[in-house]
Amino acid sequence: MMVGMELTEATTQELRELVFSVARTAAPDISRAQFERAWEEALHDAMQLGLEVLKVERRGLSYAAAANHLGGWILLPRVHFGIFDLLQFEIPRHAHDGLRAYFEMARSLDEEGVGQELLFLLARGTGVLSACVRYLLYTAVRVNLWLITWHAPKVEAIGAMADLDVRAEDLIRKRLADATSYAAEVRPFTLVVAEALLELGKAIEQREESLVGVCIEERKHLATVTKLAAAARAYTAGDAAITRNTYAGSLSNGERLPAAMLTQRHPLSLTSEGATNVRKSRLRPPSASVVRCVDLVREVYGDKGVLS
Repeated sequence: MMVGMELTEATTQELRELVFSVARTAAPDISRAQFERAWEEALHDAMQLGLEVLKVERRGLSYAAAANHLGGWILLPRVHFGIFDLLQFEIPRHAHDGLRAYFEMARSLDEEGVGQELLFLLARGTGVLSACVRYLLYTAVRVNLWLITWHAPKVEAIGAMADLDVRAEDLIRKRLADATSYAAEVRPFTLVVAEALLELGKAIEQREESLVGVCIEERKHLATVTKLAAAARAYTAGDAAITRNTYAGSLSNGERLPAAMLTQRHPLSLTSEGATNVRKSRLRPPSASVVRCVDLVREVYGDKGVLS
């Protein structure tokens, strides 16, 4: 049985002050009032996400299955797929230096393992916010593996990343149940990312074995999907979402959605059904001057992922 830490009023206030100090570092001009409004909105969303996660867990569904279940949930699939919107979101030129400085500061904290044991203790709780933390840890594992394999689109095309979506949840739960993960010298998230890399390697091997002896047409299809996956990783958020949707359904990559549902899943990058349909005919790689969040992250962290 997992024994964890719940967010009390005191720990919530402590967390709020920590986040405010980080926010001031990334955006020195932010006022206390602006931060408080953003904090309350974020806390409300975290509560809503946590409620959905609890319902998914009580029904015995995997996070990946719930995210791909059309019409079943609201925030969970938006986080599951929207993380790519954030990674591939175009960063305004005036924000490059500030965001780069923030990532460099975050990397120095990551290298010290700051907060890893606290997050896992919170994730072991039974409350709504603990459920939210569990899901965000799961999402962070996925993000790390995507960053590490960013220039290997075939890993996505053969379905290994979809396999990892399921295995990552199992790894998180295994680590949460292991009391030895919380010794002062242990970095539980670092361990999970290392374990996820091993699992990804197994998934790739199994997928490639299943492709041995396939017909020429299937190999051509795989080559096409690999090219589309590479294109998706080169685009900014909205175009990437549309491109990934074109090969959804291939090799366990989910289900292809009509424009209306795709827009609901990616509200940050796709503003309306009509705009999504128009955008399909205008897909093009961004110019070399466009900088996305993933570009800055990989510039600072390299190929090692973050928080690892």
